[in-house]
Amino acid sequence: MKEVSECVWDLWEVVRNKSQPNPWKGPGSSSSSASSSSDVVAISKRPSVHFVFVGDSHVRNLFEAFFKRIVSRRMKYHSSGMKENEWKNPNYHKVFWKNKKPGNYHKLLHLDIPLKATFYWDPRLILLPEYLSSWMSGKASKPTYLITAGTALHFMAVTSSIYLTKGIEASSVPFIDCLKKLSPLLAEFSKTTPVVFKLQDHLKRHRSNRFRDQRTVDRYNQISYELLPRSSNFIIWNSTIPMSDIYWQGCSQLGSEIRRSENWRCQNFQHLGFVVFHQFIDMFLNGICCCFKNKW
Repeated sequence: MKEVSECVWDLWEVVRNKSQPNPWKGPGSSSSSASSSSDVVAISKRPSVHFVFVGDSHVRNLFEAFFKRIVSRRMKYHSSGMKENEWKNPNYHKVFWKNKKPGNYHKLLHLDIPLKATFYWDPRLILLPEYLSSWMSGKASKPTYLITAGTALHFMAVTSSIYLTKGIEASSVPFIDCLKKLSPLLAEFSKTTPVVFKLQDHLKRHRSNRFRDQRTVDRYNQISYELLPRSSNFIIWNSTIPMSDIYWQGCSQLGSEIRRSENWRCQNFQHLGFVVFHQFIDMFLNGICCCFKNKW
């Protein structure tokens, strides 16, 4: 947590409004004992370094890995199933739920450092244009970083019958239409806020998902390359893909007990194990702490 804390303080000095009083005391001091719910609500309204994750279960797994990296007794969480201004002590198994209605969210709040993180469930990025417009219009405060993904698997699933009868190009039309709508909004938004757009990793082939082979995944990723913005503030994150290949190779060499563990989950053909998601979070944090903040 120390490295994350140091990174957050560095980023805070870059992004905070210097013309406004600093509501945070700085490293090495506790900003509040947060002895009451009103204290926590007050802290939640402070400006902070805010990481926003939008997407499907693969983005949620990134958020979960981030949660595990920063979790402490000095954190609170709020979700869409709770009352307004209600914050609870984080319980990992309760925070990450199975309710998958679009727009559901989970928020994490650190009480001593200027750090917030939010995950929005939006598996086909239907709501992302609304979020972007709200942030750009000032109706909602902008995140410090936006992390999202192509959520290609969900598009593949809803067009699987088209794929099986007409092929990749016909079945990818809804995905293309989505990115054409998103791309100008993301280009505009990324002028002021860094955006990380994660491509789809390779997954294990399975007979129940004939529409989701590696060739289809690569084609969807190619579409993302073709349609998404190009700028130093908009990052197309593709370096996790070779790591996913190595992960599946590793799964084939492990004993059955390790393959079934929570860290590996090799029997899950729809998701990678957390052993690689933790490495993905390392990559993300190293990138923003060592590189991006020096550009601002």
